[in-house]
Amino acid sequence: MKTLIKATIFLSLLFGLSYLAPYNVLEKVNDSNLGPSFDHLMGTDKTGRDLFSLILIGFRGSVIIGVVAATVALFSAITLGLLLTKIKLVSSFIADIFILIPLTLPLLAFGERISTPVVIGLFIGIFSWSPLYGALSKQLEAIEKKQFVIRVRESGAGNFKVTMFILPLLIPMLCAYFVNLFAIAIVTDSIISFVGGGIITPNVSWGLLISNTNFTSDSWHLAFFPILAMTSLTMFCFSITRKIEKSWTQI
Repeated sequence: MKTLIKATIFLSLLFGLSYLAPYNVLEKVNDSNLGPSFDHLMGTDKTGRDLFSLILIGFRGSVIIGVVAATVALFSAITLGLLLTKIKLVSSFIADIFILIPLTLPLLAFGERISTPVVIGLFIGIFSWSPLYGALSKQLEAIEKKQFVIRVRESGAGNFKVTMFILPLLIPMLCAYFVNLFAIAIVTDSIISFVGGGIITPNVSWGLLISNTNFTSDSWHLAFFPILAMTSLTMFCFSITRKIEKSWTQI
């Protein structure tokens, strides 16, 4: 788990650096669509704003989306997977419904009313917990058959006590899924922004920056740097997940 702690510290430092951006979100600093230079390391966007500052501030928005979405999805999966084991048929039915609901539909339906990173994160988390619930349910079924769990039940322990006994055994798995969900939520925000949903200015995320790109030869930097930043963070998260999984001893 040392890897996860180091990664959390590293991302926290980057999150803090986002508050040191040279310019604010609404500040026009030069002509529009300028390429990278000494004055503006990543150029300017189509309204003349400093792209390097937008990348830093967008990191903050993307991290908020990722953390909120992963937390909501994890809480929902744990609640249905662990605490509602007595009504497994109902919880499985609820999970199946959420699998069938395309994520972009409710987000696009609400339009600009979903305008902040926190709200976007909530929606992504609410509609993306069901795959984790399926994996968690399978893992729980395997653990329930283990002799040490059977002995705990035979000792007279109730469902709540057994649940509290099992939960620490699932921490590596839950941590790995949290990091995965964090990265997936950031990519999902980019897709949602690209098709017309997502947050609006003065809030910024990397997804919003990518969606505002014209993809022309004179504005290549507007797509390149946000995509590079998002890809780097995503690959970093997936590498952390792999390291957690390698240290994850199957029960």
